[in-house]
Amino acid sequence: MRALFTIVAMGAVTIGFFLALIYFWQSSLILLPGIGGSSADVLAQCGPGSAVWQVSGKYRGKVCEPAGLAKGTVILYHGNAGTVDDRTGLAEVLIGRGFRVALSEYPGYGKREGSATINSVLAASLDDFEIAHAKWPAPVYLLGESLGAGIAAEVVEKHPEKVAGIILITPWDSLANVVNSMFFVPLSFLLHQRFDTVQALTEYRGSVVIVAAERDEVLSVSHARALAKAVPSAAYLELRGAGHNDWPSFMTREDWDWVMKSLVKPPA
Repeated sequence: MRALFTIVAMGAVTIGFFLALIYFWQSSLILLPGIGGSSADVLAQCGPGSAVWQVSGKYRGKVCEPAGLAKGTVILYHGNAGTVDDRTGLAEVLIGRGFRVALSEYPGYGKREGSATINSVLAASLDDFEIAHAKWPAPVYLLGESLGAGIAAEVVEKHPEKVAGIILITPWDSLANVVNSMFFVPLSFLLHQRFDTVQALTEYRGSVVIVAAERDEVLSVSHARALAKAVPSAAYLELRGAGHNDWPSFMTREDWDWVMKSLVKPPA
């Protein structure tokens, strides 16, 4: 009996340690600021009007201006790894279609001050949106990739009337569903932020475009499909054969034309 009690106690301690690890270190498990090496001192060229984005002398990211008058502003939130400099190719696609692109960097990434935590990243992203919306005239659109898609959806939930449209690339339906699908028992109750994209978009009336990767090895494409099903008004594109990180190479000019046409609704 004593041996059985010892085994049970050891098991409980092990489980408790595992749960504590997920709760207290989840930011380190999800966010990967060490991958990539963006620097505020090295200007990533993404068009004729490239500039470092600073507010009160504090680095926020990069801004890429089109050659002519901007049709609008797209605020870009990237994934959990890399930095804004790794998304300049994506910015070039957008400025080539006449849009200004503000690439929002996360705290603790590149040269942006602060610590990379789930809460700090979300708070900074919301702050960046408010600053960008006040600085540049409407319309303002959002583009989020992977983790950034969850962040962009949170921005929409907080400011639905200020966002003209949103592009979600390799998104999830909710971070809770992603976490629960990875383990044998539901552990989503440990999350600091649930990032429920379905809930965030339930009342949103702007345009929603979803781009999914059929062979997404990081976030199963089932999450993007579930999101599209839950938001029936969304325009949905699934890239056959594409993975989580190589999806840009599967996007054709026609695909981008379709995405932007779906995003920018004509005046009523």
